[in-house]
Amino acid sequence: MRPLLLLAAPAALLTACTAADRAPPAAMASADAETCFYAADVTGFRAPDDRTVFIGTARGRTFRLDTLVDCNRARSAQTVGFRTPAGGDRVCRGADVDLLIPGAGAAGTCPVSAITPLTAAEAQALPANARP
Repeated sequence: MRPLLLLAAPAALLTACTAADRAPPAAMASADAETCFYAADVTGFRAPDDRTVFIGTARGRTFRLDTLVDCNRARSAQTVGFRTPAGGDRVCRGADVDLLIPGAGAAGTCPVSAITPLTAAEAQALPANARP
């Protein structure tokens, strides 16, 4: 498992959230809560191929991120970050997030096409090279 450190980036790219900002609103549908994660909760990642990244969270969840383009630098990266249109910490939809690989310039920006939460059984069934 690779540790994840969020990139130190300008506020326009990544913004820190207070605990109050991170608390899901009471009206949020449970389905939405199950398909979202907070970037600050990411504890590790693995990229078994050029278009797939698995993210593990502090809450014990695993998510599959599919990228629109080859993101081969993710396979050797030590850290990743996320950029959302609003600059927030909450990641829910692939079309709303870019995976950022530090030190790779434009080649390190990988648009995400889909985010899929895995069940505990699916996460356990991942091969060792894909488990975050």
